[in-house]
Amino acid sequence: MPILKIYEGQALKAALNEIASPMRVTYLALDEPQPDTIIALDDLAALTPHLSVTVKPDPTAEADRVIVQGEQGAALAFVGAPVGTELAALVSAIVVAGRGQSGLAPETRQALAELTRPVHMEVFTTPT
Repeated sequence: MPILKIYEGQALKAALNEIASPMRVTYLALDEPQPDTIIALDDLAALTPHLSVTVKPDPTAEADRVIVQGEQGAALAFVGAPVGTELAALVSAIVVAGRGQSGLAPETRQALAELTRPVHMEVFTTPT
């Protein structure tokens, strides 16, 4: 499995075992889906019964997108096909969202619970 070449196989399996609720990953491809991304997503789905993967063409999009979403909660969107080292961020998003526990301090969770409207966040990353 190519994704196991990027991550230590046992560590990846252990991380994916932390997923406690069903997760969906939708890859919306502008043109042709990136083969490496499809292979990586399929490899991830083969390692856990809690992950389903869908690939859809989306010719109206400005760029490829990968959407991670659990049964509850907001979606996490990756703009551009995550390839190479960017797969680590995708795997982390799947695992953290699938755990059902954020790992945030109780004070932080309380502050977030007091929000009265949705918050749109954008995080930009680049491989180093």
